[in-house]
Amino acid sequence: MCPAASAGGEMLAAELITDASGTVICAVRGEVDMSNAAQLRGYLDAAFDLGPDVVVDLAELTFLASAGVGVLLEPQARGRRLAVVTGPATETVLRICGLSAVVPCLPSRALAVRELARSVVCRDDGASPSAG
Repeated sequence: MCPAASAGGEMLAAELITDASGTVICAVRGEVDMSNAAQLRGYLDAAFDLGPDVVVDLAELTFLASAGVGVLLEPQARGRRLAVVTGPATETVLRICGLSAVVPCLPSRALAVRELARSVVCRDDGASPSAG
C-alpha cells in the first residue's frame, strides 16, 4: 500500500497479511489524522476485499485522531466483523472514544484473531458472543 503523510508529517502505511486461519490482518503504522483518514479507509476496504474477518493492528500507530476512530467504526456499522489490536498510542483513545464498547479491542494479534473466531462459532451455534 502507498504511504500517506499526516499533517504532523509522519507517514501512514499498512501491510495486509492473511494468517493461517484465513483472518486478514491490516497492520497500520504511523499517524492517523483528518488529513489521511481516507487512506486508512482505503486500507480497511482493501483488507475486507481479501476476507470477511479483519484484525486492524494499531500497535505501531503513534497517533490516532478522532477522524481515524470514525473510520474504524465504519465497518462495524456496515455489518462487517473486525477486531482491533491496541498499542501504547491507541488504547486510551479507543477506550475514551467508546470504540472498545462496540468493537473488540485487544492487546495482541493472537487474541484479536481468537476473538473473531469465537464470534463466528457463537453465531454458527445460534448463541450470542457474550453468552460464551
